[in-house]
Amino acid sequence: MESDESVEAIVGLITLLAKSLGDGARDAAITKVRSDAALGEDGFTLFAAATSPGFGDEALDLAIFVDWKAWGEIEWQANRVLRSLGSQAMWSGPRSNEDTSAPRVFVELADWLGPRGLQLVFLDTGADEYLAFAVSDPDKDAAFALAAEADLAPMTLDQFRVREIS
Repeated sequence: MESDESVEAIVGLITLLAKSLGDGARDAAITKVRSDAALGEDGFTLFAAATSPGFGDEALDLAIFVDWKAWGEIEWQANRVLRSLGSQAMWSGPRSNEDTSAPRVFVELADWLGPRGLQLVFLDTGADEYLAFAVSDPDKDAAFALAAEADLAPMTLDQFRVREIS
């Protein structure tokens, strides 16, 4: 069970990320976080279930959640996140080859997002899945701090690259 402080940090993070979605969508996600927290869900599940369409159908399109081998799922989720953030640009992920992996696709996506004023923040799931969210450059530090306060173990692109690819 998550502490009240962790739950409030997750709520703050969702509020920050969902600025462009409107009050109704944001409030529904926050209600989901609080009701799932009351059921004893951990912070990772609270955040992923409320923000990632790869995790659940009721989620907002604010994060990307994939199994370690499901690199092909990153593109459609990334484009839904981009639409949620108000971007007109759509990303085309890599096509299959023997060197393709979820970490490499995430790095390619992050490299594409950077010049567009967006950063990926990666969360350590403690398992063989990947969870990341995109955030605008001006909001990156606040989002990273809220994710850390929520005990979601955020990682920068450089930290993710060292951990997953090096």
